[in-house]
Amino acid sequence: METPLNIPSYLKVIDKQLHYKDINLMSLVRKFGGNLEVLYTDMIRERITNFQQYMSEAIAKYHYPGAFYYAYATKANYVSEALTTAANYSDMIETSSEKDIELLLNFYKAGGLRKNITIICNGTKTNAYFERIEELKMLGLNVVPTFESEVEIQNFLKSDFNYEVGIRINVGELSETEDNADRFGATKQVANALSKSILSSKNLTLKLMKLRNRENVKE
Repeated sequence: METPLNIPSYLKVIDKQLHYKDINLMSLVRKFGGNLEVLYTDMIRERITNFQQYMSEAIAKYHYPGAFYYAYATKANYVSEALTTAANYSDMIETSSEKDIELLLNFYKAGGLRKNITIICNGTKTNAYFERIEELKMLGLNVVPTFESEVEIQNFLKSDFNYEVGIRINVGELSETEDNADRFGATKQVANALSKSILSSKNLTLKLMKLRNRENVKE
């Protein structure tokens, strides 16, 4: 007796051959050889649009007064077909470094990124990262940098551009201490200092608050 295969719901076995929808995956291996990675962009579209539909139904059911925006993290998959597909169906894109920005700049110049999409820039804002973000602004794209330290904000305070910005705060048990001032989010003390800098600036507007718990590393 054969042991049943524990496979994801989007896959199925037909005549002992693994299929995704009507695609015989073994036939692709025979054609192109292995090891083979198959990227089916319709799956990305389906997952994003399904999730958006679920959230829309939940908002209507519970009379939630706010709105839902789907943000795709570039680090999830850097393959051009995946990123282009995700960008077409997402409300926002999240980046983590200047390398992500370089990808987006290339996609935008090639016509693969629409101009009205919001780009949230997470990660430590090095000088190189800041310069890439400024390039996006020069192209007229909507960029929202998020800060976790007072060092990160300095270049933006001196920028000639106006920015909507965010603060990522650590809400874990250690959030009161400077020992926790790392990539897991700003301490309360640092968050307060960032808020004051933003409020007193001429070109920055606080738009986004991100809460991160170091204990379970979730946002």
